[in-house]
Amino acid sequence: MDKSIKKLISEVIDEFFENAPEKLIERGVREVYYDVCPHCKKEIGERDDYTEDGGVTWRHNKCKGLLARPQTPSEKIGEWIRPYVKEARKQRSAAREAMGLPNLPKVDGLPPSGEEKYFTQQPGGTFGTSNSATIGNV
Repeated sequence: MDKSIKKLISEVIDEFFENAPEKLIERGVREVYYDVCPHCKKEIGERDDYTEDGGVTWRHNKCKGLLARPQTPSEKIGEWIRPYVKEARKQRSAAREAMGLPNLPKVDGLPPSGEEKYFTQQPGGTFGTSNSATIGNV
C-alpha cells in the first residue's frame, strides 16, 4: 500500500468515528479524601454524623462515637463571613469548656506529607516500628 491509500483509509476511519452517534466514554482518575471514624474505622458518609447540642459535639451515626474535626484556617474563610465564624468559634469553645471537653486543635485538615510524618514521628505512631525506642522491644 502506498502512502496516499493509507492516508485516505485513515481519514475515512477518523471521519466515521467523529460522526458516529454513539461514542466510547473516556475514563478519568481523581484522588478522593474521605473521613474515617476513629472509633469503628468505617467511612463517615455525607449524612453519617449528627449533633444534639447545636454543633458543640458531633457523633457518628453508626457507632455513636464522639467526633472532632480540625478547624478551617481563617485564611481559607471568606473575609465577609470571618467575624461571624470567629464569634461562633468563641461560643463553641465556651460551650466545650463548660461541658468539660478539650478545645479542638487548629490544623488545616489535610493529611501531612510523608516527609513531614517521617521527621515528626513519635514512638508508637504511624512509623513506630522504625523508632529506635521500639526496635529493642520487639
